[in-house]
Amino acid sequence: MASPSNLSQKGSLPKWRFWLPLLLQLGIVLLIPARQALTLAVGTTIYLQTAPVDPYDLLRGRYVTLGYVVARRSTLEQLPGWLPDLETPGILYLRLAPPEGDPTQPWRAIGVSREMPKDLQPEEKVLRGWFDGQQLKLGIEEFFIPEAIGDALEEDIRRYPKATRAEVKVDPWGKAALVGLWVGEHRY
Repeated sequence: MASPSNLSQKGSLPKWRFWLPLLLQLGIVLLIPARQALTLAVGTTIYLQTAPVDPYDLLRGRYVTLGYVVARRSTLEQLPGWLPDLETPGILYLRLAPPEGDPTQPWRAIGVSREMPKDLQPEEKVLRGWFDGQQLKLGIEEFFIPEAIGDALEEDIRRYPKATRAEVKVDPWGKAALVGLWVGEHRY
């Protein structure tokens, strides 16, 4: 008869069969926020003029849904590079130029294309988004608000809608990450 120590050795799995799936799962979980962290780490700060709406989601708490002036179809249609074939849903690249003077003012849209522009000037940036036929979705349309400042932010946005702008980091590939929300000179 086999001893108990021999049975445990025969029935055990090699260590790699435990660790490999565990490491793969951990890697997948870590990759999800890694892209956002990369954008925050290496991205350049730009500012975008917003057109906010303030819904309240009972499951997730308070947040502001943001629309961007540069992402509206009416804006995109006026830009160099706009062609009838861009009307169909798909990825678009929005070329931006910094404001003159105050760097915290909204950046200007100066071009649009289906491909990443190759002739960017050093001060220009590109936002990559999904055009749904009406607006360009940049992945920065929701800003979560701590409950303690929600009422003050909502009041400021209603009082000064044209002075509301988003502080955004943009990486070299056009991916955006929302950093903060400004209303006038107050940062949230």
